Amino acid sequence: ETKALAAVRGVASQPVFMDEKKLLPNARRSSEALYHFLQADRVQEGVVECIFRFECLQAKLLATSLWQLIQELTMAVALASTDVMPQLELLIKVLQMESGNLSPRPLSLATVLLSHMDLTKLPADLDTRWLAALLAQAKSFARQHQLLLPTRAALSLAGGPLHRLLELPFAAKQSKPVELAKLSRDGSQLHVVYDDTYTALDLATEVAAMTVKLPFRATVGGLWDNEHQLVVAAHCENSEGSKVPAIQSVHLGTGQVGWQVDLIEEPLLLLVAEQVGHVIAIIGSKLVWYNLADGGAAMDLDLSSTPQQACGALSMAQSELLVSLDDDGPQLLTIATATATVMASTKAPLARKMAFADHDQLLVTTTVDGWQVVERATGTVLYSAEDYIRTLCVSQTSKQAAMFTNQRIRVLDLTTGHVQHEFHPGWAPITALSLLPEPLVVLSAGYDGQVRFWSAAAPIVPEPSQRHSDQVTSIATSPKGFVTASKDTLVKVWSETGQVVCEYACHEEVAAVCCVEALRVIVTATKKTATAWSLESGKQL
Repeated sequence: ETKALAAVRGVASQPVFMDEKKLLPNARRSSEALYHFLQADRVQEGVVECIFRFECLQAKLLATSLWQLIQELTMAVALASTDVMPQLELLIKVLQMESGNLSPRPLSLATVLLSHMDLTKLPADLDTRWLAALLAQAKSFARQHQLLLPTRAALSLAGGPLHRLLELPFAAKQSKPVELAKLSRDGSQLHVVYDDTYTALDLATEVAAMTVKLPFRATVGGLWDNEHQLVVAAHCENSEGSKVPAIQSVHLGTGQVGWQVDLIEEPLLLLVAEQVGHVIAIIGSKLVWYNLADGGAAMDLDLSSTPQQACGALSMAQSELLVSLDDDGPQLLTIATATATVMASTKAPLARKMAFADHDQLLVTTTVDGWQVVERATGTVLYSAEDYIRTLCVSQTSKQAAMFTNQRIRVLDLTTGHVQHEFHPGWAPITALSLLPEPLVVLSAGYDGQVRFWSAAAPIVPEPSQRHSDQVTSIATSPKGFVTASKDTLVKVWSETGQVVCEYACHEEVAAVCCVEALRVIVTATKKTATAWSLESGKQL
C-alpha cells in the first residue's frame, strides 16, 4: 500500500502531455496512473482524475490503445462506488460502440470525435460523462429514426440510405468476420454466421430467436431443410475422440449434429445443392457428391491433379456446376450435377468468385485483376472493369449485382456497369452482402459487428446555416421528426427530411429537451427553469 501511494504521488503529479500542442502524451502517466490509484484503494479519485478528465482519456488512448483503455475501465467498474459505476459502464459501452470505426491508435481522440460530431471545437473543461451520455443518446435516437448514422457517432445528419442497423453480440476481440448474412425466405428473420456462431435474429424485436455454437473455424456450405439445417466444414471429433477434418449437418433448432463425414483433408470447395439433394465438395483430387439426407457418398469425379485453389457456382436450377481451379493451369469446368460428368472445359484465369445471373443467362467472375460479365449463350463479354472486388452478391433472377470495392458498396446493372446505388459503410471491410426486395436495396456485414440495411432514399444533409453554432446538449424525438437543444441557446425542431421546421430562442443555455407528444408540447430545461412551448405555434406556454 505504501509503495502504491508513493507511486500515485510520483505519477499523478506529472503532466498529461509533454508538449504544448498536446500531441505527445506522457506515456508513463497515461499507462500507470489509473492502475496505481486503484492499487492504493483511491478508486474515486482515480476515476475523476484519469477517466472523467477528457485530456487524460485522450492521452491514454494515444499512449496505449483503445482495447487497453476499455480493459482498465472494466477493472475500474469492478472497484468503483455505485454512484459512478453507471457512468463508467456507459462510457465503456460508447467506446465499444465506436471501436469498429476508431483505429486502435488514431491521431487523437479529440480529432476523431470532432469529425464525428461535426463541431468546430471542444471546450477545455469537457467532462467525458457528458460526451458519453450524448453519444449514447444519439445512438438510441438513430435506432428509431434512421437519420443519424450510428457509426459516425452523433449529431451529424448523414442518414437516408442507412435504413436500419442491427448489432451482433461479437466477442471483445473478434477473430472472424460475418461469413453469412441473408434474410429468411419469409423475410421475418436474419440468418447470420459469425465468430463460429449461427444466429437467427427476429427482425421485429431485434432479439436472437436462435443461437447455435459451431465448430472452431467452421466454413459454411449453406442452409437446407427449409432453412432448419446448416452444412459446415470444420475440424471435429470423430468416433475415437480425435480431431479430424469433417463435413457436418447441424440442426439449427437443437444444435445437434445430424450427420458427419470424416475426411482425410479439409475440403477446398463446399456447396449445398438442395434441389438435387447433394453436398458437393473438392477433397484432394476428387470432386465428391454427398447425400444431403444422411451424408453418404453418392458419386465422385476425378480431377487430373490436386488443385491448390478453387471456387464454384451453381446454376439457378442447380443442374449445372461451374468450377474454376488451378488444376494443371487455370481452367473452368462445366459439370452436370445429376451425373457428375464434365460437359465443357476451357482455359480461363483463376476466378476468385463466380455467380450466375439473370436466370443463368449471365456469368459474373472476379479475378485478382478485375471482374467481367459474360453472356453464356454467345460467350460475349458484356462488361468488364479492373476494380478489385472483395465481396460479391448477384441476383439470380435479374441483371443486378452488389459489390464491395474501394471502400464502397455499389449496386449496379451488370450489362452496362451503370451504378444504381452507392453506399459508404465505413472503414471496416464488408464480407457479406445480400440483395433485398424494394424499398430496401442491400444488407451488408463485416468485421465491425453490425448488420446494415440500406435503402434507396436520398442522403439527408441539412444546410450548414441551419445547424447549431455550439455544442448540442440534448436530442429528443417529436411527431415531426426530432428536436435538438444546444449551448447556443436555441432549440430546433427538425423534419424527417433534415429541415428546421421550428426554432425556439431560450436566451439561456439549454441543458435538456423533451417532447410530450400527447399534448403537442416541447419542454426545455436550463439550469434554473423549465419552459413549455407549443409544438404547433412555437409560442411559450
